Amino acid sequence: MRISLSGLMVMLAAGFMGQSAWAEGTAENQQTSGPLHMHKRIHQGVESGELTRHERIRLNAEQRAIHRERKQDMKDGELSPQERRKLLRDKRHASRDIYRQKHDDQVASR
Repeated sequence: MRISLSGLMVMLAAGFMGQSAWAEGTAENQQTSGPLHMHKRIHQGVESGELTRHERIRLNAEQRAIHRERKQDMKDGELSPQERRKLLRDKRHASRDIYRQKHDDQVASR
């Protein structure tokens, strides 16, 4: 089985293009649907009693801070790679905080 050099180059280029398109797509999804999804997770935790009042307040404040940061970063019309990385890191951290608070065995009093 012989593959020509040009055929190999085409296959590699297609693989890299597909991989970068996937990475961009996931980054876009995290940027556009992230905050709404996180607010739904917080709301669900409140409804189920997994989150206390104080946990809800802190988690919502964290979401507002991320939103303010994104709004500030977007003042020039786009996110720099550094701004994008920091926002994604902050969102991952906030997501972990939601998970930990929902699973910390504290029960909200009703």
